[in-house]
Amino acid sequence: MDTIQRSELLYQRLADELMASIRHGILKPGERLPSIRQIAKQRELSISTVTLALRTLENKGLVEAKPQSGYFVRKQSILTPSAPVTAHIPPSNFMGVNAVVAKVRESCQNPPMEPLTSANPSPELYPTDKLMKILARQARNARPECSANGRLRGSRTLRRQIARRYLDLGFSATEDDILLAHGCMEGLNLALRAVAKPGDTIAVESPTYFVMLQLIETLGMKALEIPTDPHHGISLEALELATRDHAVQALFIVPNASNPLGVTLSPERKRQLVELMAARQVPIIEDDVFGDLHFSGPRPLPLRAYDQDGNVILVSSFSKTVSPGFSDGWIMPGRYRPQIEQLKLLNSGVMPNVLQHTLAEFLETGGYEHHLRQLRRSLAQQVADMSELVLRHFPSGTRISQPAGGCVLWVELPDELDTLSLHERAAREHISFAPGPIFSPTGRYQHCLRLSCGFPVTTGTEQMLARLSQLITR
Repeated sequence: MDTIQRSELLYQRLADELMASIRHGILKPGERLPSIRQIAKQRELSISTVTLALRTLENKGLVEAKPQSGYFVRKQSILTPSAPVTAHIPPSNFMGVNAVVAKVRESCQNPPMEPLTSANPSPELYPTDKLMKILARQARNARPECSANGRLRGSRTLRRQIARRYLDLGFSATEDDILLAHGCMEGLNLALRAVAKPGDTIAVESPTYFVMLQLIETLGMKALEIPTDPHHGISLEALELATRDHAVQALFIVPNASNPLGVTLSPERKRQLVELMAARQVPIIEDDVFGDLHFSGPRPLPLRAYDQDGNVILVSSFSKTVSPGFSDGWIMPGRYRPQIEQLKLLNSGVMPNVLQHTLAEFLETGGYEHHLRQLRRSLAQQVADMSELVLRHFPSGTRISQPAGGCVLWVELPDELDTLSLHERAAREHISFAPGPIFSPTGRYQHCLRLSCGFPVTTGTEQMLARLSQLITR
């Protein structure tokens, strides 16, 4: 982890130190901060680095700029309940994401605990009966190409249906642009290996999906954290600075209903992000698995829709929308098609077609769109219900995200609580959640946690949250 910590951006270190001073009362509400030039001279940093650090704190509502006067600590530095602060000083003894995740999972095994942990909808919300009827019919009427192993790129029928959905969104895609995969994780694995090698640095949102951090760590790569605002998404200023000052080999991002914040980038920010990475010649690996689970308005476009150069590798799957058992994924590899196809041939080869034909029929007959409308309504209600319970039961000062989609809720707890320690105590009472440090390669967010909203809220859910609140305040 030392290598990753050395790669941490200087402005983020400064922002973290100033944030800690504010949280501990060293810098008091209304107090004027030293000038940008003074800080730069004291810390031996550039003016641009200090400016970016202060803008990061301003975006989080901790400081405010007054014309001709400088920066001041906000008199009400606690943010509104819908906007959690998303930074924290990382611990020096963090053992790595894989080790921490393994420890968390081990504590959840006996007995198995899922409702507050999983980033999946409840099995009750999946169209299992409809899919099984289609699957039985496909098996009975299997054509020769359906019973044999599929082509390397996967079922043409399913690829055509996926491409048609993208065309309906308003951007050009054909079946030949799509490569099917064994789930989203295989797609992300192939994409990452196609553009980077051990020792390379991958820029990531912070916080970000912990399984991707595990993959980066397992492949011997380094994750470079880019601060992410719970309302606006990844900081483009920070990303511009990172790609200028560091040898960043790729960017991994979840632009629609991100995990764990649930934020969706605006169309303009998506366009700016794609243009910035194209100018820097840094490929983007886009995970759009939650894109179909938006709560309002039209389906948000993926970054790939703004890509003119084949620089964006789009990865997605049906695991969150249809069922983990029908987790076929797909990749739009852009200009990295040769590398990804070669890796796929060596990694998993061709695929059986019967499940792919089942999914293709489900899409073609309109079953998927009908199911999505119901699923989105259910998840939006469950997120609202969970948010209300958290704010009702958790201690004063708790902040929560305001997800634009998906099925998770990010929670920032007050004070300097250690959610890894909290998880150990909660697991002994058969309560589980995803502790904040697993969403950072350096163990940030010790005072944060992620809750699943995939299951309907019940009396049991409320009792569980009430007990968790007691453990928090103990």
